[in-house]
Amino acid sequence: MTKVVHTSDMRRFKKCRRMWNYASPLRAGYRPAREALYYTRGRAWHYGMERWYLDAKSPELAFAKYFKNEVRAQLNRGAEFTAEEIKEQLEIGEAVLAMYPAWAKEHDNFEIVAVEETGNAPLIDGIEFSYRADQVIRYRGGLWIHDFKTAKTLPDDPTFLDYDEQITGYLKALEHTYGEPVSGALFTYMLVKKPTEPQVLKKGGLSVAKKIYTTPEIYFNKLKEIGEDPRSYMDFIQQLAARCIWFKRFEIIKTRAQKDVLWETHKEVAAMMVDPDVVIYPSPMPMNCQMCAYTAPCYIEGSGGNPINVLEAEYVKEE
Repeated sequence: MTKVVHTSDMRRFKKCRRMWNYASPLRAGYRPAREALYYTRGRAWHYGMERWYLDAKSPELAFAKYFKNEVRAQLNRGAEFTAEEIKEQLEIGEAVLAMYPAWAKEHDNFEIVAVEETGNAPLIDGIEFSYRADQVIRYRGGLWIHDFKTAKTLPDDPTFLDYDEQITGYLKALEHTYGEPVSGALFTYMLVKKPTEPQVLKKGGLSVAKKIYTTPEIYFNKLKEIGEDPRSYMDFIQQLAARCIWFKRFEIIKTRAQKDVLWETHKEVAAMMVDPDVVIYPSPMPMNCQMCAYTAPCYIEGSGGNPINVLEAEYVKEE
C-alpha cells in the first residue's frame, strides 16, 4: 500500500519526534480538537483568494462566509474564542480582502494555470510526496507557483524565502505532474491589519505620515467629517491610492541543483518516517515547546505515564 508524506509532517519529524509520533497520520494521527483562531483565519483568507481567482466573486464575502462557518464549528467543539476576537478578525479580513481585486488587476502579470492544485509525486518505492499549491501560473515564459501568506507585518527582505523547503518540494513535485520545469514561486503577502482613521493633528488637519494604515476613502471621509477641504490633500490621497500597503509580492527562483538536493533529503527523511522501528524521542527547548499543541501528553509520557487518556479526551483522530 502506497504511503503519503507531507511537508508539514516532515517538519514535525525533524522538529520533535515525540510530537510527530502523536500527530502524524503515519503514527497515532491525533490533532487538537480545538485550534487557534489564526489557523481558522488563515484558511478563510486563502478561501477568499481561491474564490476570487476561480469565479471573480468578492473575496471578502467568500472569506466572511467561510470564517463564520469554521468558527461556529470550532465553538461547537469547545473552542474558547471571545466575541471580540471573532469580530476583530472578521472586520480585518473583510476590509483588507475588499482591496485585493483592484490591487491584483494592476499586479497580476501572469496567466492562471490551476487554482488549489493538489497531487502526489513518487518519492521512493511505496512512498509519495503530497503537495497543495495555492496556484500554478505561467510567468516569465514558464511554470511557477503562486503562494499566499498572511502576516502581521510585511517583510522587507525576502531572503528567508530562499530556505522555504515547502515551496522547493512543491516545485519538484509539480515538475513530475506537468512534465516540464517549474522555475520558482511568487509570494503574495497580505497584511492582517484593519485600515484605521487617520490621526487628527493638534494644530488641525490630518496626518500625512508615510506609513499610515488607511485608505483613500477613509481619509477623504475623515476630512469631510472635520471640515477640511479635501482639495488641499489631493496629492496625499493620490499617494494612498497608488501605494496600497496591505499587499507585497516577492519572487524566488530555484535552481535545478536546489530542487534535486532537497528531493534527495526528502527521500531519506521519508524512509525514516515509515520505518516502524524509527527511534522516538522528544526535543525539549523553548522554541519547540512554547508553540507545541501536545505539551500535556508529552508531560505525562515524560513522567512515565501513558498519554492515551488525554489524547482521546483532548484530540481527535485524523481521518
